[in-house]
Amino acid sequence: MKQVIATIPKNASEVVKVELTEFNGHDLVGIRVWTKDTDRPTQKGVTVAVAMLPAILAALATAEAEARTAGLI
Repeated sequence: MKQVIATIPKNASEVVKVELTEFNGHDLVGIRVWTKDTDRPTQKGVTVAVAMLPAILAALATAEAEARTAGLI
């Protein structure tokens, strides 16, 4: 299974892809930088077990709230 959930522009030559994948029977979520010209993943990114998503989402929600409070977004 490989399912692209989102493709987010990063800059003129790269995008960030969020994907659901499986490897050796483990369900994974990947957030990785891909090149636009070759449509290949770079080494920049992270792949973790799907079971970690709730903790990661909670951490990202906290980061978003802090960034808003600081006027960054």
